[in-house]
Amino acid sequence: MVLKRIGWLMALALGAGLASQAATFKLISGGELSGDYVSADRNAIVYKKADGTFDRVGWTNLHQDTIKELAKQPLSRKLAQEYLDIEEEQAPEKRKPPEIKFKEPPRLDRPDPKSGWSVIFQSSVGATLFALLYLANLYAAYEIALFRNYHPALVCGLAAVAPLLAPIIFLCLPTYIKKVEEVPEVVSENAPTLELPVEAAAEAVEAVPAGPASPYPPPQIYQRGQFTFNRRFFETKLAGFLRVVPAETEKDLVIDVSSARGAHTAQRIVRVQPAEIVFAVYKGGASAEVGIPYTEIKEVRVRHKDMPV
Repeated sequence: MVLKRIGWLMALALGAGLASQAATFKLISGGELSGDYVSADRNAIVYKKADGTFDRVGWTNLHQDTIKELAKQPLSRKLAQEYLDIEEEQAPEKRKPPEIKFKEPPRLDRPDPKSGWSVIFQSSVGATLFALLYLANLYAAYEIALFRNYHPALVCGLAAVAPLLAPIIFLCLPTYIKKVEEVPEVVSENAPTLELPVEAAAEAVEAVPAGPASPYPPPQIYQRGQFTFNRRFFETKLAGFLRVVPAETEKDLVIDVSSARGAHTAQRIVRVQPAEIVFAVYKGGASAEVGIPYTEIKEVRVRHKDMPV
């Protein structure tokens, strides 16, 4: 047991003798430190001065020559290698950074400023926008024709020839109102004239039977041009038809609506909206809601439901 302890002490003494080596430590600042190297850690090395005291010096303060010497010792080799500067001669071939080649992105050719309006049709985007604007011009002409009571074919035809200009002109014109001209009675000069005495003429007038009086009240007719069809018109003129259960004055009446979408006969008004009106229409025993824009309504007639149209 004693021999074993003596062996351990001799091994430790031999290790301490190998570890403690007198050396000169060069500093980056140009100075030097003399002493025996004792140990090292990741931050500094420990050395023993000539007066027997111990001191520390950081790895970052040591010169590269000193670090190279410490890298040769087995106790500080791994720690010293972390602070060694790789020389250009010993460094592996540096990888050259990849050369960035700028690739010009594809760009549309700029139109020739001297080509005029034809440049619109040189790209699909321009041609599509032109087609959409042209169709919008025709649709605006159709709506203006209904609003001003002109024939849609006339207004749309002129809008096709003169886009934008024709719809503006018809929009500025007053609403067209069809006038019914009285045809004068033409009496032929060679037609025989029948002269009756006054008493005979009176008897003839009395002999003509009077036609039977209609049992139904006369219809109320509202035509475009004489009335403006909008929300206020139906809320004031036909307010009785807005009720779910009609009053006594409207229960036997119906509404005939003539529009660009056809003719409809409605029993009541479902709802009045800012741009259109919705009627309740009964066909074949079934009810349906039909919405008609105000601009397409040509005539509104209120009559008795049994009165022939």
